[in-house]
Amino acid sequence: MITKRLWFLGWVVILPLLSAASAPAGEKPPARKSPPIPQDFPRFIVPGHEREMSLLRELYWLHYQPAGPLIPLWDEWMPMSTLWPARGDGDQLQSMRRRWAGALAARPINAEGYVRTLQHDGSAHAEGWPFPLWTQAGGIGWHFAPIGVPGYESPHATPDGWKLTGARAQALTAKGWPIEHDPRRKLIFVRSRNKEAP
Repeated sequence: MITKRLWFLGWVVILPLLSAASAPAGEKPPARKSPPIPQDFPRFIVPGHEREMSLLRELYWLHYQPAGPLIPLWDEWMPMSTLWPARGDGDQLQSMRRRWAGALAARPINAEGYVRTLQHDGSAHAEGWPFPLWTQAGGIGWHFAPIGVPGYESPHATPDGWKLTGARAQALTAKGWPIEHDPRRKLIFVRSRNKEAP
């Protein structure tokens, strides 16, 4: 049996929640079947709170079991959450480590050194995810076409009031506002002051 001791600040919040969820006041908890958890999965030991720690272990197992590398967006949280149990010996122990080594080594990085989050065609582009969105943070921006992701749509702008230098504007399309840039000139966008952001 492998026992790992973990210390974190979540006990104060988790213990009351698990205690409250385990049974109504004064009643025995209903019979339920615990999921089969491998012996080498970490245990949480807090004297006097064995049931709560057993429930916490089950909760972590239910989230750990199907987990692994996802899109880069989740890389800040998923490695530490899936590598800390360090399950098994030999090849089994190295399995999750190899999965993460391969995933992290294959992450696309742009020419400026940013890891592409590959979330979706959000309000910026498919390679990244601006957070918070300018619409959520009181910023200013313009979208010349729908982005097609429910919950991320912004008010649509038109080319009215814009002046371009070093480029020729074409008509607005369903995909946005096509601009032909003359590479011999600097590209400058100017919006009339009397035109407010949508």
